[in-house]
Amino acid sequence: LYTEEYYLKEMSPEGIPEMQRSNVVSCIIQTHLALVIFIHNLIALQVQHLNCRAHYDWI
Repeated sequence: LYTEEYYLKEMSPEGIPEMQRSNVVSCIIQTHLALVIFIHNLIALQVQHLNCRAHYDWI
């Protein structure tokens, strides 16, 4: 709650835009984590594919 004097003199008539009020660090961390997981899964898939081909070298 604000006093009427503070509301009229100190507060701006327009609010701060949502983009300036939000913290984008969590979004950046989630994007980085998703990229790391994607790369890890891609490497694991390639290794699994190589192991599979080694078992069927007689074909």
